[in-house]
Amino acid sequence: MKVWITKYALTAGIEVAEVEAPEAKYPRMVVVRTGHCPQYFHLPDWHTDRKDAVARAEEMRKKKVISLEKQLNKCRAMKFE
Repeated sequence: MKVWITKYALTAGIEVAEVEAPEAKYPRMVVVRTGHCPQYFHLPDWHTDRKDAVARAEEMRKKKVISLEKQLNKCRAMKFE
């Protein structure tokens, strides 16, 4: 099954991975088996559709921009005497 991983979209971009279908016991989790250590991703950090992954990454980006603007405004408001 092909999935798009958005957990690290703001630092590494959207990653594409081949995974086994989620187990019935844990339908909201996928396991990416590359190298020695498997990686576990829970919803909403993975998507079965690229369009949904891009939408999630855009949402993450907007939230990050708002957070950084708040930090910037806080720094600008500081006064040292």
